[in-house]
Amino acid sequence: MLPRERVIEVIEHRKPDRVPLYGWLFSHLEYPINDRFGSLANFEDKYEFDYAHIFGGPGTFEWPALEELRKTLGRQIEPADLMGLAMNDPNDMAAYGGGGSCTCRRRGCSRPSTGPSASRTT
Repeated sequence: MLPRERVIEVIEHRKPDRVPLYGWLFSHLEYPINDRFGSLANFEDKYEFDYAHIFGGPGTFEWPALEELRKTLGRQIEPADLMGLAMNDPNDMAAYGGGGSCTCRRRGCSRPSTGPSASRTT
């Protein structure tokens, strides 16, 4: 069953072959996902997302600063560890790359993507 068919089945109160999966991914997670799974596409395939919503824009913190903090601590970062770390400015529209808009992608969708994984073909 295709993702679109699966979602339509649920909307029409019928039973699909499985529950559709919808994932929300923030663009600043692309690097850790690529490190772990090889690509965003591999991540989506592993968890069999039917739909994925990818938000553009900056992460809360700069990735290199988080990596440095993780190395310094020698363990996973806990919320209290972030208190002294400078945050990105959420009002910096240039950091959003697409004017602050988000991109909704569906597996098998032919619409062009404008998010960080725009080069990925579906």
